[in-house]
Amino acid sequence: MKKITGTLTVLLMVILFSFSPVWAAQGAETKPTPTAPAKTDTIKPADKSEPADKGSSESADKMEPDSSAAVEKAAVLKSGNYYTFKLPESVIITEELSLPLTDKNGKLYGTVYVGTDGVAVIALSEEAAGDAEVTDRLEAAGAEPAVVQTLGTQTGPRGSVVFKKQDENGNGLEGARFEVLKTDENNRTVAAVTSGADGSVRCDGLEPGTYRAVETEAPGGFLRNREVMDFTISDSAQTQPVVVDLGVHISYQGRLSILKMDEERNPLAGASFKILDANGYTLQKDMVTDSDGRIWVSNLAPGRYQVMETEAPSGYHLDATPVSFEVASEAEGEPTAMEVKAVNVRRSSKLKYSTGTASPNADTGVDSMDFLGLGFVAIAAVIAAGVMVYQKTKHK
Repeated sequence: MKKITGTLTVLLMVILFSFSPVWAAQGAETKPTPTAPAKTDTIKPADKSEPADKGSSESADKMEPDSSAAVEKAAVLKSGNYYTFKLPESVIITEELSLPLTDKNGKLYGTVYVGTDGVAVIALSEEAAGDAEVTDRLEAAGAEPAVVQTLGTQTGPRGSVVFKKQDENGNGLEGARFEVLKTDENNRTVAAVTSGADGSVRCDGLEPGTYRAVETEAPGGFLRNREVMDFTISDSAQTQPVVVDLGVHISYQGRLSILKMDEERNPLAGASFKILDANGYTLQKDMVTDSDGRIWVSNLAPGRYQVMETEAPSGYHLDATPVSFEVASEAEGEPTAMEVKAVNVRRSSKLKYSTGTASPNADTGVDSMDFLGLGFVAIAAVIAAGVMVYQKTKHK
């Protein structure tokens, strides 16, 4: 084994470094082109079995996964600062090896970890990694920089996307469902995720490419936000973790604006309203218009509602006609507030007559004094008619 290890070290130096002490020892006048060598039996074990028995032979000779070389190699793989090199097929490695890599003067450039799969992981020292001459020779020899490998096998993609699902006040919302689509593959759905208790959303295992996150189901009581979130997982996700933070995706609820005006469209303060659901149950009450004649109603879940005036401003008739409105189930971004306009008619001592147009008020358009005056007029008309009939009868 000692001979094999020493020979392998020489082979790696020949492959990767033209200034290797091997060439100095051989007195070579020219330096070889730094490419992978042709097939050679230099380091084949003498008792190498035929291909039919190769699997069982390698299996018996491999070191346990927790060997020191394997542990060191795993640490290098996680660091991301390394090169990999595939040895010629004729080279048979029966156990994990850890070999120093030096120049002809014995200067240490790093460590080579050789796996039984024939893949050499070259971990350079910090100085060597910053030396362009060293890295250029490695790449010219066919070594690949920072290819994620685990015992010679490439791991899966390491791209992730994260974001928060929150309401307008910054509170995390649980239960929002999203789909992640790969837009560079005809919007293929690659994952479905749900926001956690704090509103956190995370999707891992994404290959490099372009994506879009789309909300498919809103948290209870909120509108589905059709606003999409596009992002890209860079190619570096093949070799190291890449996390894209999309920030915050907000969920909204419905809003209503009530505007109370007089007949001249002047705003009226002091009108009281209540909000009822589709079944007639009161949800909010005792809401009073401000000096601008406005009431703002918020936190409305999707669904149908009614708004009704419960008390008119002083000096005006009550309009108790219910007005229906609906909060949509979805919107793109923040939804526009709905508006209900209501007109109050000023009270008057004179009776107002309609010419066929409907009164803007839900009541009759007259107050109790108007009804009393109307009653006296009717009674007087009946009495007058009775007198006229009596007189005609008497003359006959």
